[in-house]
Amino acid sequence: PKVVLEYVKYLSASNELYEGSRFGDEKKVLKQLIHLHEDDPHHSSLVARMYARCGCKSELDEALENFRMATDLDPTWFRGWRYWSEANVQYLATKGYSQEHFVNAVVSFINAIRFGPSSSTVIQDVLKFLALWSRNCHDDRSLEVLEKSIYMVPVQTWFLVIPQLIARLDHGLDRSCDLVADILALVAKENPHPILAPLIVCASSHERRRREHAELIMARIASTNPTLVSENRSVCSELIRISMVLHEQWHDALESSDR
Repeated sequence: PKVVLEYVKYLSASNELYEGSRFGDEKKVLKQLIHLHEDDPHHSSLVARMYARCGCKSELDEALENFRMATDLDPTWFRGWRYWSEANVQYLATKGYSQEHFVNAVVSFINAIRFGPSSSTVIQDVLKFLALWSRNCHDDRSLEVLEKSIYMVPVQTWFLVIPQLIARLDHGLDRSCDLVADILALVAKENPHPILAPLIVCASSHERRRREHAELIMARIASTNPTLVSENRSVCSELIRISMVLHEQWHDALESSDR
């Protein structure tokens, strides 16, 4: 069946699978292959890929079912989870909010991240997951789902998107900001070095939530490593000072005098 599937892909790329051809269209051929092999547990991974390919050729509702079957048959295949997550996101975008489809999107993104074979594939799913989060950060129902699921993501994964997380420290409801802060605190606990400088900059922000969360996370780091925080504050302060040109210093002095 693996050879047959590769031959089907070849015929499809050669534009030889269409309604009226000697084989019929690709989706029809794939369904026949699925029917032949879906009861054989030795071919479950291969059948999962047939379902996924069939889903890519189907309308949204049928595609959702095909991608779900792909994840059931091969639950460690990251691409099957990615297909299902993207289909659920498309459902949310075209047909409106649905708790079921939002849960499916979150769970499938998280599994795609967990089973991703490399950083280059994982970061694609993390960024899409953050985009889904941003679109729903004002909704309590969505945030409740995220609070239950998000800690399944390995902490090391968040190191890939530290700037994007920090940018969301003041975005959405307070629950969403608190959740972002919790994730950043976990990152800081694992390795505080890449996160300290951005947090120090955030601590001088005029936005209250951003400033408070940054100070809170740094206080957690300082409780175990006060020297590290103090030294980073000094370095960042000096870098900011020497990076300011004369007219910027003059402008800041005028603003301070006005206040």
